[in-house]
Amino acid sequence: MRNFPLYLVAALSTGIVPIAVFGHSYGPPPGVTGAPGDNAKACTQCHTTSALNSGTGSVKILLQSGAFYIPGVKQRVAVQIADPAQQRWGFELTARLNSDLEKGQAGDFTAVDNLTQVICGDNAPKPCASGSTFITHTSAGTRNGTKGGATFQFDWSPPATNAGPVTFFVAGNAANGNGANTGDLIYTSSVQLSPAIPAAPSVTAGNIVSAATSVAGPM
Repeated sequence: MRNFPLYLVAALSTGIVPIAVFGHSYGPPPGVTGAPGDNAKACTQCHTTSALNSGTGSVKILLQSGAFYIPGVKQRVAVQIADPAQQRWGFELTARLNSDLEKGQAGDFTAVDNLTQVICGDNAPKPCASGSTFITHTSAGTRNGTKGGATFQFDWSPPATNAGPVTFFVAGNAANGNGANTGDLIYTSSVQLSPAIPAAPSVTAGNIVSAATSVAGPM
């Protein structure tokens, strides 16, 4: 369960809703990746100093196996955020079925270290009962004072069967580390993965070659 700031708890108890929403190092709320159905402002809803993708940096999705997935086979994914002027880092990523980019959750995420965490679109703990699933940074993952960029790694388990093309959507926060929501730069990106179905081997009579005679013949 997340701990909310005291000023937010007090405001909610009195019925007063804060006008500004501030970003936090322990991770953003779900639904700020820039994917269809998510908040169109992505992380700029809390980091308000600039428009999306207006800086000189970038966020990239790195796939060790290339832009495809084998159904049911887990693969390692990395998110790389870079900006020459910044020194604190965050991100949020989701995977969606191309057949339903707004609500079609594609597979599942697993954190591999203390730098990332999985959150649910319905704000419930994992396993997510409904809504989309997201993976994002932890407080340790922000690595305040690390200049130039940072990389996050995690595992993605694709759908168990061929679900057609899948798209990853990510928003990256290149922050200045001043502890406020000013001076931060938000970048977005996406990449599509196609299913790769291994072909079953086929054997045709006459194509079998004897190791002893080197003559082709029936099985």
